[in-house]
Amino acid sequence: MQKKRILFAVGGTGGHLFPAQEFARSLKDFDVYFAGAHLSQNRFFDREHFSFYDIVSATPFRGNWRTKIRFPLVQLKGIATSIALLRETRPALMLGFGSYHTFPLLCAGAMLRIPIVLVEADIFPGKVNRLFSHVAQCTATLFSAAHGHLAGKKCLIAPLTPWIQRVGIMSDREARKELGLDPEQFTLLAFGGSQGAKAINERIPSLIASCKAQQIPIQCIHLTGEENVADEMRAAYHTLGIPHYVRARESRMDLIWQAASLAVTRAGASTLAEMIAFSVPAILIPFPQAAGAHQEKNARYIVEKIGAGLWISEEKLSDEALFALLQVCRERNAEFRQLLNKAYHQEHKRNLAEVLREHL
Repeated sequence: MQKKRILFAVGGTGGHLFPAQEFARSLKDFDVYFAGAHLSQNRFFDREHFSFYDIVSATPFRGNWRTKIRFPLVQLKGIATSIALLRETRPALMLGFGSYHTFPLLCAGAMLRIPIVLVEADIFPGKVNRLFSHVAQCTATLFSAAHGHLAGKKCLIAPLTPWIQRVGIMSDREARKELGLDPEQFTLLAFGGSQGAKAINERIPSLIASCKAQQIPIQCIHLTGEENVADEMRAAYHTLGIPHYVRARESRMDLIWQAASLAVTRAGASTLAEMIAFSVPAILIPFPQAAGAHQEKNARYIVEKIGAGLWISEEKLSDEALFALLQVCRERNAEFRQLLNKAYHQEHKRNLAEVLREHL
């Protein structure tokens, strides 16, 4: 029996691509392929294991005046190419992961009446998913708070990254021991998502130095995003005499989150889903250039609705401010963990694969 074909329409960042690819690997009974902008050059995309097509796209909200003038022509070209691709490959269903990169594909899919299911990871949905939620069979979200901004049928799904499903495999002490750290020590996790974050990398050594000066016991897990920065951070921790586990990137995120007592991180949707699943409080520093200020909205949701963490804008970030936030989070760590655990378990979450089969 021939497998049904599913097209994954994706954006270009790791926050979009990593969950999409992890989910695609789990769909053994479907023929999966990807389409989006610049996939042939994207360092987050696994070209060896997935069939893919590059589709041109553009946004009117970034770039200079020349880019904005060219926007309609680029989009029309992307839509025309997408129509030709869909007619050739004939997917049974399209799965859209948001970002303006998916607009030409979703537009073509709607014109050809191909069933569309959207995945919205952010608490405040992006423009493209808000637009196409009117024609989608369903929009699957990681947070129920997103539903009020979407049209049509909605459902709440479990996070797509498989390590989140392995919560509880080991204790926090066992995870720290596995990483070569002190099993009993308060452990700070610092990372900036798939691409790292300069603002976070630059502040952490000063933060740790302040902790040492105040005789606050601490050890660090630091994912820097870049190899050269990882070397610099190792040298800094070694000079300070602080136990550490430093990598540019890490595939064993289940261990990382399980070992962490507190995170200093960006406020991307995948990161928030992971911190909630592992009940790890965080000091959130939203990426200021995120489209529609969605990372700030994500951070506000965690702090104001769940009440389990703190956030600060990058503009207001300083060594003194970060140290003050760390002290508050250490004092309220147990309270924050309980609130995150409650948030994770209070809503029923479906498996996205089940949702797809309903609409095939």
